[in-house]
Amino acid sequence: MPGFQETNPPQPVIPRRDWLKLASVGTLSGMAASRGVSAASSTRAPGFGRAKAVIVVFANGGQSQLETWDPKPNAPR
Repeated sequence: MPGFQETNPPQPVIPRRDWLKLASVGTLSGMAASRGVSAASSTRAPGFGRAKAVIVVFANGGQSQLETWDPKPNAPR
């Protein structure tokens, strides 16, 4: 058709492996930068110890907002 223009021209596609390489470089450099910043300014509060246990909650599809929001009105401030 004369005068017809494509409104959404095809975008260049980056191959999956190239995308993973770029994403991993960005992630690792961000982690390295944050580790350097936190190591330089890490001051622990007195009495802060190491964790002896961990609780892992896996909820397929996410949790309800009613289960994750608990204001605890009688908690000490």
